[in-house]
Amino acid sequence: MEAATTTTVSVAEHNHIMWRMRLHSAIRTVVAYAIIGCSTLYGPPWFKKLAAFPAFSYVTATLVTSDSTLGDTLSGCWHAIIATIQTMPLSMLSLWIATAPNGSNRLFPVVSALALALSSLLVAVVECTDIRCKKIAFGQLVLVFADGVIRGVHTSAVVHPLRVAYSTALGMVASLLALSLPYPRLAYFEVRKLHQLYAENSKERVEIYSRAITSQDNLIAVERLSKAKFLAQTAAKLLQSTKVLKGGLMWETPWIRFFKSCSEIPGENGIQNMELSIRGMEISLTSCPSFSTGLVKEELKDTLIHMSEQIRRKSDQVTHQETNGSDFANKSIFLHDDTMSPTQTSLPAFFFLFCAKMLLDNSSTSYNEDTQRLCHKSWMKIRPSKETLMFALKCSVSLGLAMWLGLLFDKQNGFWAGLTVASTLAQGKLATFTLANAQAQGIAFGSVYGVLGCSVFQKATNLRFLALLPWIIFSSFLKHSRIYGHAGGISALLGAVMILGRKYSGPANEFAIIRLTETFIGLSCFIVVQFLLNQRAASLARNQLFCTLDILKDCMNQIAQKDQRELRGLIEKQRKLKSHILNLQKLCLNAELEPDFWFLPFNATCYKKLQGSLSKIADLFYYVVYNINNMSHDFQSHAVDCKELHDSIYDELEYLKETTISLISTFLDKPSLMKLFPDDDDQEVKILHDLEEGKLSKKNDEKTERGLCFFLERSKEVIDGILSSQDKQELKGKTIISLYALEFCITSMLKVIKDIKMTMKELSQWESS
Repeated sequence: MEAATTTTVSVAEHNHIMWRMRLHSAIRTVVAYAIIGCSTLYGPPWFKKLAAFPAFSYVTATLVTSDSTLGDTLSGCWHAIIATIQTMPLSMLSLWIATAPNGSNRLFPVVSALALALSSLLVAVVECTDIRCKKIAFGQLVLVFADGVIRGVHTSAVVHPLRVAYSTALGMVASLLALSLPYPRLAYFEVRKLHQLYAENSKERVEIYSRAITSQDNLIAVERLSKAKFLAQTAAKLLQSTKVLKGGLMWETPWIRFFKSCSEIPGENGIQNMELSIRGMEISLTSCPSFSTGLVKEELKDTLIHMSEQIRRKSDQVTHQETNGSDFANKSIFLHDDTMSPTQTSLPAFFFLFCAKMLLDNSSTSYNEDTQRLCHKSWMKIRPSKETLMFALKCSVSLGLAMWLGLLFDKQNGFWAGLTVASTLAQGKLATFTLANAQAQGIAFGSVYGVLGCSVFQKATNLRFLALLPWIIFSSFLKHSRIYGHAGGISALLGAVMILGRKYSGPANEFAIIRLTETFIGLSCFIVVQFLLNQRAASLARNQLFCTLDILKDCMNQIAQKDQRELRGLIEKQRKLKSHILNLQKLCLNAELEPDFWFLPFNATCYKKLQGSLSKIADLFYYVVYNINNMSHDFQSHAVDCKELHDSIYDELEYLKETTISLISTFLDKPSLMKLFPDDDDQEVKILHDLEEGKLSKKNDEKTERGLCFFLERSKEVIDGILSSQDKQELKGKTIISLYALEFCITSMLKVIKDIKMTMKELSQWESS
């Protein structure tokens, strides 16, 4: 009951923090919109003439204040400045070329669309700029060239685009003022609160896992694991929320060091390493066949109690950037020969102790440091990749087509079609129909609210801006919903703002209908271009699956290394494998949401199984590499010759390598999944017959148990030989835990590979049906 109460409090605190963050973001957005509205509606005439595009000021403020933290706003302003620096010379040059031959001050729709397509291609092909910077640049280009058609270039080609720059600057200044008054909202404090909640969450999970592994009642253990599963989901949400605020935190770092209260920045490395270790504990417990026999004896229960106390203190240290050592090793090394028997059922307990030791050591900081180096290297890329070129082509074609069709439908409001595409475009593989649907519903939702607001304030048009206040707050929560998402929430917000927050000619309902039609034109162009230039999400997911299997094959091909320096380089490959698994997860989600049309329906069940298996094998791969490196470091520090032990480990890894590669090669060598298992009918009948008689499982279990016992006995003999002296008993205890944990990882990886084979077979049968 106490654990359940603590869990509820933890979830409630997380929900309270997220609710407060979104409300705070909405209030800051209200202030920014109020500054823009008052400036453009009631400002002096010269100011209105400079900031001639209040609609884009609202768009800029929306993009800049996405998270409403000081760091994120500074980042957004920087992106807006970079976008303006990019677009102003391009638009000035394009206007000069378009108006110079015939001396006309007005552009034709076709010329404007072509100029927009070429300029957006040059902007999108720059690889080092953020997508937010590109969206602002696309919007600026749309307004410059559309205004050249609507009102013409009455001034010089140099001065004309500056009005768009002034409108962008108004949105930036309004965002900065809104985030600074009455005091700035720092991402640092939000991240620190989330890290504190994560520390409480991790301590509770470790406590539950420690009680579960010492439990001798299956029902109690399963009940505790179900609570821990719920806590793990909460931890994932906390880490995701922290990841969202991470970009703003990077911009605040140079400034918060001047304040004593903000001298310590929460460390991301320690949090990620802690989660990886706790995930290993979860894997060990979910692999237990039964808790009724007792995985550990009484001698180890004191060790686990001591370990839990150390982990509680370690959780607080990590979230406050303290790196005090731990005395867990001094307690865990007293493992006698009769403490635990090295059998298949006891291996999860050894792996549990290994993960606890890894959590308390917390020494694998290079895992995230290399990621930061890779992020810095991305700025040095000059030659665009194939994906960037394809993205630039899609931007160019969709923006140019939307501009042309929008101006043909309604010359005065044709730019709304281009702005719709500019706000929709995003890098990477998209769920095109889902994104377009959410944005269309959001704009329609917001437009209807705007028309109703104009009706309520029909006799007091100067006060209709007040109707925006509740809608801004509602939209701030709407963009975090599953139905609308970020794109739908932003569209709903802008849909109402463009009607209630600016002046326009004609009734509000006519303007709303015209804008909805222009939105439909823009989204139609976006969908058509995406459909023609992109593969289906299901095909992309299938290709990504085989690419991930190929990377897994490359990892397993190098796991059996005798050179420890080469083993350390496998962490980079594991990181690459994990990244591709995350991409596979995103593509599968997109494929699941995509309409099937006349194609075969996407088998989401099989792909989810494959994602889980691949993610588990990637984690186990990391534990194997970390384990071997850690043992080598311990032997080197104690000047122990461990060549014979390394040979024994190498033999096990070689068997794992051969088994895995032979199976994965079968998948990769076949162009179609239908041909993977052509002659399995007779074999299935034989397997079913053996299962009925109980022969097959018994045979496989005997083979696995025999190989396991051979490795453990051989390793035990080697350890007794090289670590027989009394002064090396501490190293002996640590090595026993590491070896048995290594064998657990190897046997678990073999089981996961078999699961992958069965799921691939199920997928092949689905495709052939």
